[in-house]
Amino acid sequence: MRLAPLVLLWAVPVSAQERPYADPTQLDVPWPKHSLAFLPWQVNENRHAVVVYLMTLDATRPFEEERWRLSIGGTPVRSARLVDPVAGREIPLEGTSRPDGIEAVVPLTDTPRILLLDR
Repeated sequence: MRLAPLVLLWAVPVSAQERPYADPTQLDVPWPKHSLAFLPWQVNENRHAVVVYLMTLDATRPFEEERWRLSIGGTPVRSARLVDPVAGREIPLEGTSRPDGIEAVVPLTDTPRILLLDR
């Protein structure tokens, strides 16, 4: 099997991108509420499965779904799907393929979801 490396180039909550800034040198970014887990596996020459979820600092409170914009590179992506194995369903995904990867808005929670990327 020919290896195709996959790289998370950057990740940011969509809510952080939507906040207007009066002065771009004074970014008012709060302490992150959650950390992103991004765990890629190459299934075969043409498919990657990436487990993605958010780790919270306070597991005692209810967790609401958050939309994160991910930029993934390293290999061309022809199609992408997001599967929630806990709920047993596929989740709609917004994404734009690039010759070297994909940029996608991914709804995340504190339970693992699987991002399937096909070359």
